[in-house]
Amino acid sequence: MKWANSMLTASFAQSLAFLPFPLSSTTLSREKVSTSSQLPDSAAFDRSKQVLEVLAEDILRPFLVSTIAHGIPSSWEHFWTVETFNRTNAQHLVHALERLGPTYVKFGQALSTRQDIVPQPLADALEKLQDDMAPFDNDEARDILREELGQTLSREQLTAFLSSLSEKPVAAASIGQVYKGYLPDRGDVAVKIQRPYLRSVVEQDTAMLRQIAIWVEAIPGIPASNQDSLIATKLVDAVDEFMARVREELDYQNEAGNMEKFGELYCYRNGTYPDVKVVVPIIHKELCTDSVLVMEWIEGEKLASVGDPTMLDEATRLENLAMVEAGIAATLSQLLGTGLMHADPHTGNLLKVQTDQGLLLGFLDFGMLSTVPENVRDALVCAVAQLVFARDTQAVADLFGELDLIPASVVNDPTERLALAQALDAVFRDILLYPDETAEGTTLVPILRFDKLLAGLSLLAHWKA
Repeated sequence: MKWANSMLTASFAQSLAFLPFPLSSTTLSREKVSTSSQLPDSAAFDRSKQVLEVLAEDILRPFLVSTIAHGIPSSWEHFWTVETFNRTNAQHLVHALERLGPTYVKFGQALSTRQDIVPQPLADALEKLQDDMAPFDNDEARDILREELGQTLSREQLTAFLSSLSEKPVAAASIGQVYKGYLPDRGDVAVKIQRPYLRSVVEQDTAMLRQIAIWVEAIPGIPASNQDSLIATKLVDAVDEFMARVREELDYQNEAGNMEKFGELYCYRNGTYPDVKVVVPIIHKELCTDSVLVMEWIEGEKLASVGDPTMLDEATRLENLAMVEAGIAATLSQLLGTGLMHADPHTGNLLKVQTDQGLLLGFLDFGMLSTVPENVRDALVCAVAQLVFARDTQAVADLFGELDLIPASVVNDPTERLALAQALDAVFRDILLYPDETAEGTTLVPILRFDKLLAGLSLLAHWKA
């Protein structure tokens, strides 16, 4: 069975995408994406033309000019800081991703959290894609709101609601932008309005990327490699999986339901799961449509803007550290406890919120939730125990096979199964640094080397189901 990959914490999540743990999306199926993305070839061609124009104008041209003007850079850090046409190279790339839309912004957002592999100047520039993108026109946003809520609110209510909105959006991301508003019977609310024409762009991206994947998969393999095609990865399946996630975020009705489910389990006010208590906005579903979300306004400070740790006082540093620890604990509890987890917990979606129960972590943006099946949750616990304490990679490989997390061709082939165990052993020898067991006061728990994690896990992609 195939499930969509999910994210955990900002850096850990990106690395886990390479593991053979299949995590299920709570909504869109691959079939829905594949079927609905069969656009005419002309649409894919038009979108391809747009993409090439943006790449040439915002990436190729400034990169060439900067190289000609300043020579070959001494390092990647230097390259991304070189300025041409009033922007650094990093800012040119970010601007290109913004123009290309949500499909490409998602790539940039993922890279922004991987500061272990992305040069710092580029990672800093990419953080803008989390919630600080260029907004679309305010009048157009109000027209969308007027059209979407015209049948729900009376003319007087709608006029008053529109008048209460903040003059400018308080946040703008790839999918939509958020205004602060007021409703007489509900108080301050956050109003999230989807960017216009977004669904059409995503359909075109799906068709274009799918066609490219089909072409690449059709390239014959080198005879000596014993492969039918040049690459072993199923690119079409990967495109379908990725675009399913992008399309999932476009479904605001689905997001409203996700927010309700997440709050029922984890909200500090009325959540039923005792191990996680976080702030979750109350959703006003009667005012939510395909393009508009109206929810409780949560006052707090985003973790993306908590400031330079070296410039903070000790109390604030301790507060921020507590929020990071709370985020890790909440994510692990979601993963191993209930299996229902927020699938995009980057710093732009997390708040530091002062409540009547003290300082708590707040979650925003519920476009993606994932459900981890119970057998996979059990497998994660067993795999960690076998790996960390018994150091038995063969047992981990066997566990993957028993849970159908690797293809039957590997499970039933002793040579392939042994090769997987050996690959696991090599990878985890590199990324797990065990302490000196002879030293006094040490434990058996190893240190995880994140700088080696991504490269190591990518070697395991060959065995993914």
